[in-house]
Amino acid sequence: MKKLITTLGLLLSLSFFTSVIADTTAVEDKPLPPNVPNSTKPDDVNAVFVFNRVCYGQMPNVDNVMTMADELGWSPLFPEELAQLSPTTKADKVVGWDTPIGERAFRVTVVQGPVASALIDTFPDFKDGTSTSCSLILDGRDEGQKLLEELGKLAGKEAASKEVLKDEVYTTTWAGGNADIKVFLIGKTDKSKKGTLINVVMLNK
Repeated sequence: MKKLITTLGLLLSLSFFTSVIADTTAVEDKPLPPNVPNSTKPDDVNAVFVFNRVCYGQMPNVDNVMTMADELGWSPLFPEELAQLSPTTKADKVVGWDTPIGERAFRVTVVQGPVASALIDTFPDFKDGTSTSCSLILDGRDEGQKLLEELGKLAGKEAASKEVLKDEVYTTTWAGGNADIKVFLIGKTDKSKKGTLINVVMLNK
């Protein structure tokens, strides 16, 4: 788990090429109701569905995620766990929770602050903007290929890069946006072909 959390700080230092940017599909902004998914069977809990409701459909409104955490009784992370989430650049907000749903154990983390210098090099127009990252750390029960297929449907487009291997983790990235917003959807799997993490990074001017 510590290794997975550490990867979040690295996400804010990723650089991408503007050639992979395209328009994003609008995402319906709905919170996760207390009874969704309506089952206690692990196989019935769809991680991408949870991620869409908790992270992808809420960004960049961090307050929505924090309200949801309070209403659903998620367990806040300890200070030492939050310290591992802090990026190298100054962050205005770093929050996280353990989020059990049914018989599954997820972890939701949010980091918001200035745009990282590596991204400013690629997107200079966002130098005074805000970067918001929301992640769902998985519990190792998701088949990697199925997870990536569902993320592709959520993104509504082909991945900009597929299963890039680094530090024994495979990363697939979808990219989109326009002149005012850049969006990066990221799915990670391990060598055993299990999903480990889903992340969205949004840059706003």
